[in-house]
Amino acid sequence: VVITAVAVAASLWHGSTNTVASFLGPIFGATAAAGMAVIYQQLLRDTQQRQRLLDELTRSHDELLSAQDELAALQREAGAVAERARLARDIHDTLAQGFSSIVLLARAGQRGDDQQAILAQIAETAQDNLGEARRVVGALTPSALEEASLESALGRQLAQLQQHTGIVGVLRVDGDPAPLPMDFDVALLRVAQSALANVRLHSRAAQVRVTLSYDQDEVRLDVVDDGVGFDPGSVTDPASFGLRSMRDRLRTLGGSLVVESTPGDGTALAATLPVVGGPA
Repeated sequence: VVITAVAVAASLWHGSTNTVASFLGPIFGATAAAGMAVIYQQLLRDTQQRQRLLDELTRSHDELLSAQDELAALQREAGAVAERARLARDIHDTLAQGFSSIVLLARAGQRGDDQQAILAQIAETAQDNLGEARRVVGALTPSALEEASLESALGRQLAQLQQHTGIVGVLRVDGDPAPLPMDFDVALLRVAQSALANVRLHSRAAQVRVTLSYDQDEVRLDVVDDGVGFDPGSVTDPASFGLRSMRDRLRTLGGSLVVESTPGDGTALAATLPVVGGPA
């Protein structure tokens, strides 16, 4: 542009009487041409930058779609794992304990005890567990809570334990009973069922005391027996599954489980669930 402008200005300079116009005309033309070139280059750079941004946006969109697919797969896997864990806990706390009761009752019948009464107890236990099996599969409310409160369900569990084993069960309720979320009722009942099954199978206790305490910010279930006790640090499978199941069940609701026991000195179990703003 500069060379062309100089050449034009030189030719006009020698052939024109208006030297100012001959000089300024090429300069203005060169300036306009240079400005257009600069604008074109800027437009070209903007277009290239937009294309780069579009390419990056396309890559990001593809990565987002891929991440969403991975997240969906992980969510499906997590849901499957959670469902398996739920089934394992519920089967352990209901069906497995019911079968253990049936086995103990059958052995008592083999020893020549009152077989008619034992057969009736076996039938009752089997019927209860059949109903629980249907509810476990359907993830429904435990039958013990369908038409009764948590306190009544716990009392029924203790009465059944005493009827089957002779272990005296005592239920105590502290504080003002208040309705809890159904998840809380189910969790506390399942914990009580699992704890009483351990008392039945392992404790050789004469008495077990269950205390349900309602406080302003928590609800607590204590199960204390006067049996032979054990060393919590030495518990191995399959007995430890019951404790793990209880802890997992309570942890999903923000609760906790504490087990205290000494060989020869009984066992105390405390399950606690937080109630924000009081039971509701």
